[in-house]
Amino acid sequence: MVGTVFYVGVSVIGIVLSEQVRAARLRAESQADLLRVEITEHELTQEQLRRAKIRLEQRAEERVSELFHATIQIQGEGTARQEAEAKVLRLAAIVASSEDAIIGKDLTSLITDWNTGAEHLFGYTSAEVVGSPATLLALPDATDETVGIVEQLLRGEDVPPYETIRLRKDGREVPVSVRISPILVAGCVVGLSSINRDLTHSKQLAEQLRQAQKMETIGQLAGGVAHDFNNILTIMNGYAEILFEGTQPSDPSRDMLQQICDAGTRAAALTHQLLAFSRKQVLQPRVLNLNETVKSTEKLLRRLIGEDVRLATVMSPNIKPVKVDAGQMEQVILNLSINARDAMPHGGVLTIETSDVALGESYAQMHPEVWPGQYTLLTVSDTGTGMDATTKAHIFEPFFTTKGVGYGTGLSPISTAVN
Repeated sequence: MVGTVFYVGVSVIGIVLSEQVRAARLRAESQADLLRVEITEHELTQEQLRRAKIRLEQRAEERVSELFHATIQIQGEGTARQEAEAKVLRLAAIVASSEDAIIGKDLTSLITDWNTGAEHLFGYTSAEVVGSPATLLALPDATDETVGIVEQLLRGEDVPPYETIRLRKDGREVPVSVRISPILVAGCVVGLSSINRDLTHSKQLAEQLRQAQKMETIGQLAGGVAHDFNNILTIMNGYAEILFEGTQPSDPSRDMLQQICDAGTRAAALTHQLLAFSRKQVLQPRVLNLNETVKSTEKLLRRLIGEDVRLATVMSPNIKPVKVDAGQMEQVILNLSINARDAMPHGGVLTIETSDVALGESYAQMHPEVWPGQYTLLTVSDTGTGMDATTKAHIFEPFFTTKGVGYGTGLSPISTAVN
């Protein structure tokens, strides 16, 4: 009885153990399946992460490349913008510093822009004229040509340069060449650009050329006549001197022969002036001191100017030497002194001065034939009646005189010698 019970109990325990083992195995298999699933999912996740990483790295590389090219493009645009800005600044500087007067105007002819060249040419500052009408620069009786020009520009027509007269701030008239162009914005004319060039220097050069051509023509004529006349005069003077030398001091004809010889000498001097004027006389320039030239002519000058005129010389002791023809310089001093004497019919003072002088840019601009630099100055002045503006404009023309009847070539040889 006891044994049977034990057997049954053992069997029950075996069954219980068997069920537990089976349940444990099922749990283990289930956990294994779960683990495999988790491993698979993990591996899938890792693969997805790997692929995501690759895509992220590719996108990062692409983004870096895009950023790099964008940076290069921005730098290029910045460089182009800087170059464009620098070009605009250069153009602005060129316009601002141009010697020509560059003026901007709107379509109603009000001044909007005014460069440094305009300040120098017309005497107004930018602050004085911006906002003022452009007729400020026109002569009082002049018509405003801008109206017709604006109409031409609006029609797309070209306006050729033209010459006119403008009025400076100080009231002085100045000849200018004007070139007007349209100011375009988006293809529309919004204003005018006026470039004004000072023609004062050009006009002076043109007048000098005209005068030089006239002098050349007259010089050729005078030189030919003087050359032939000098040959005849040489014979006349030679025979007059022979006759004079053959007479005794008590001979009544001696005084008349002396007058003939003196007249012949003056005629020879006039011939030499004509030859020098026509440049047919051979010049012999050499380095000399003007003080010595003045001293050598002083005795002759005192006889020529007479007793009523006092001669004063003011000579700088250390003047620089000059290279000139001595005879030509003596003739310059004599001609000027004789003209000074004639301007003092009732007596006065004739002063001859020498000094060194520095001529600057401003003087050279007013006298185109002169270069800036160091010069030796010879001044001949008198206390006579002086000259009016009309006379001054003609004093260096050949044979010009205010004496009614001319006595020679006038002051033209002086101008020829100095130039």
